Parts: sequence; C-alpha cells; structure tokens
Amino acid sequence: MQLTDLGTSYQREVQPALDALRSAEATVALLQAKPSGRLRLTAARELGQELLPGVLAAFGARYPDVAVDVDLSDRLVNLVEEGYDLALRVGPLADSALVARRLGPPRPFGIYAGRGYLRKHGTPATPAELAAHRCLAMTGAQSPLTWSFTSGRATSTVRIRPVLAVNSYAVLVSLARADLGIIVVPESFAAGEPLRRILPGHAPPVRQPLVVYPAARRISPALRAMVDVLVSSVPLP
Repeated sequence: MQLTDLGTSYQREVQPALDALRSAEATVALLQAKPSGRLRLTAARELGQELLPGVLAAFGARYPDVAVDVDLSDRLVNLVEEGYDLALRVGPLADSALVARRLGPPRPFGIYAGRGYLRKHGTPATPAELAAHRCLAMTGAQSPLTWSFTSGRATSTVRIRPVLAVNSYAVLVSLARADLGIIVVPESFAAGEPLRRILPGHAPPVRQPLVVYPAARRISPALRAMVDVLVSSVPLP
C-alpha cells in the first residue's frame, strides 16, 4: 500500500502534532515514575553547608530509593561535561543554558570590622579609603581584588590588596572579630557578632541563591523531586 499525494500532505501536516502528543505522553509517564537511581549534586561550599543538611535529611526520608552524591566546591563546575545533575549557586548566572530556581530571597551584604581594628587604623569614610586598609577577602566565585558598592543610584568599584583570602565567610567573621581587618560578608553571618558595620550608606551587591540544572525537555523524577524539596525548604517571602 502507498499513500496518495493527498494522504502524504495530510501526514506531513499532522506529524508535528503526533510527535508532540507522544512527547507529552512520555513526559507524563516520566513524571509519574517513582524517583530512584543516583543524583550528582554540586554546591558552593558555604551555601551547601548551610542548606544541605536539612534538605538531604528531608529528601532521604521521602525518597529512600535515590542515592545522592554531593560535592562541595567553590569552582564553577560544568554540569553537562562533568556529569552533574544540579548545582546550588549564588547568582547572577553567566550560563544562560541552565534552568534556575530561586532559593529564598536575595541576600544582602555588609561591610564590617572589629572595634579594636577601627580604633587602631581608623574608620574609612568612603569606599575609596578601603584601598589603604587591611582587607580580608572571599576567594572563589568573586574576585578577591575588587569590591563593588552602590549608594542610591551611584555605583563604585574599589581595588583592594587583601592581606588574606579564604573561601569561608565564617572564617572571615572570626578573623574580623580578632581585629585583623575589614570584611564584606552576608548580613546573616555577621548578625549577633561583636562587629561594627561601616560605610552603611554603601551597600555591596545582593546575591541570589539558586538551584540550577541543564535545560532539557525532560528531567528525571529524582531530579524533579530534589528541586522541589530544595525550593520548598527555602521558601520565598
């Protein structure tokens, strides 16, 4: 049997709709499947230490058939090339090929120093004066040599010479408490610490925690379940 010209034209017109229907049916079947298998997750060290203990406990209790491998690293992992399913990062993102979901509200940062340090070295009155101070910087995703600030609609950038750089906000707070220098850290890390906030009219950029995964038409039930647990564990206001 052979299609007539009219049948061939009809098949050509309806084929995209048939393909879309089959794809939708496959997607529904995938969504209904029980999460299982293995997930590979990478996260920025500080963000992972803060969020993952509670998230992984909830996920493991709810989805015992999923094994999760976690790598805490501040290097920028290529998810596709290195075989990771998802990542926890702090935006903005440079890679537009990733799907991103927000984890809670953006995080404000502040500039802090110990009172003993300020008594000895003086309090900077402008961001530009930070260049002459002992600054303690965060390594990893952001450069330890440049700090940026906004004041109203104005922005400023200061090049600093850090006397120490470490990939831990908690360590930076401890060093500032010991009067070793000036730090820029999330406000939540400095809350309750015996530190003084300086240059309150100049704000470092806020950072948005995100869960990201490669853009694709289909994602596994295990990946979808992990994203849902992450987003629900850190709700938006």
